[in-house]
Amino acid sequence: MQQELLPSKLKLDFPYMLKKNWLLQYKSLEGLEDILGKMELRTKFKSNFKASISNLKTHFAVYENGVCVFFEEMQKFVS
Repeated sequence: MQQELLPSKLKLDFPYMLKKNWLLQYKSLEGLEDILGKMELRTKFKSNFKASISNLKTHFAVYENGVCVFFEEMQKFVS
């Protein structure tokens, strides 16, 4: 790991991120909702990030299809 390349603010948060496995939380809708709630608390403006999870749940198939199409195109591009 090349932690010296991280911005100074992230260097402070990084050990906590590792300890709490933040990136693994993106794997589930519940984890994503938790992360968005934490991000919402840190913004200086009214973001309503956490509420966006309901939109994701409602339109999950549409987003999933878009991601699948994107990855297929990306795989074709890099090969």
